[in-house]
Amino acid sequence: MTTSPLAPPAVFLLTAHVFVRNDQEGAFRERLPAINARCAGVTGFLGMGADADRPGPESTRWALSYKFASAEGRDACQALLGQELDGAHDLLTAPPVFDAGDRGDERRPVEAITTRIPEGQRERYASLREEMDAVVAAAPGFVSLETFPPGPGDDTWVTMIIFDSQEDLDAWYASPKRRAVLTKIHDLAPDEVRTLPTGFGQWFSVNAVSMVQTPAWKQAMTVLAVLFAMVSILNITIGDALLGGWTIRGQTIYEGLGLPFPVVVFVGNAIGTALLTWVLMPIVTRLLAWWLDPGASRRHTIMGVLLLLVVYVVEIAIFTTIFKTLGI
Repeated sequence: MTTSPLAPPAVFLLTAHVFVRNDQEGAFRERLPAINARCAGVTGFLGMGADADRPGPESTRWALSYKFASAEGRDACQALLGQELDGAHDLLTAPPVFDAGDRGDERRPVEAITTRIPEGQRERYASLREEMDAVVAAAPGFVSLETFPPGPGDDTWVTMIIFDSQEDLDAWYASPKRRAVLTKIHDLAPDEVRTLPTGFGQWFSVNAVSMVQTPAWKQAMTVLAVLFAMVSILNITIGDALLGGWTIRGQTIYEGLGLPFPVVVFVGNAIGTALLTWVLMPIVTRLLAWWLDPGASRRHTIMGVLLLLVVYVVEIAIFTTIFKTLGI
């Protein structure tokens, strides 16, 4: 069991309530991958889910949910879904109903649980999972829970539990009620521990359905582009101001404070860390969401690599010129 801030700085949600004729359930399931593919290809796509959550006498209501890094992506998905579902009107008893929203500037922690169930123990685990779900639903700060049962030929259950704050999640971990049910579950099948995200993960998106994080090499390329420019600017501004002053081609403009070098490094690192965490990386990752998305297409991946290579060259050229001008 692990925690992870799954959401980027803003997550825009779209839920399509689709009313499928009961006698066309099979045909709709066959068509669902093509429906999902329309939104999965939209820039800023973060994740999706589908659940036949409300059967009725004539139709079953399906809830199709999609997550995006921008309102534009969400709205584009809604338009594409409208077109796709119009073409499937013969499978439906009523037009789809769309519900759009966003989670604002939030980063809610999540408990991600992956469990492999021994053969013949599915019903027992499902019963224990229901018992645990009832307990967690009553926990302070509980927001939502999603369980993904294993498909045919598989034995892996995945459960995602989201809390309102890290404090609420910590309280849930310490809960005696949780430990009591967890002991029963571990007697049957211990949970596999998965750490999400890793590396620079708090700045990058994770696909909540497949639990696939932005590839580490994309994270590194993005951080390098931001870090090089930021460190260069800090060195010739704050760093020089605190150390030896500012000069242009050998002529002193400002003598500087002459502080010890370790102090200058510490101040620069402190300012740089704050800028990276709360200003620069949130902006850059939002701009590059189409490339950083774990499900980005090969075309988008190549385009992003070429873009960052160009950024590297431009940055080096700019700061080479600046350093020459300053006589550094």
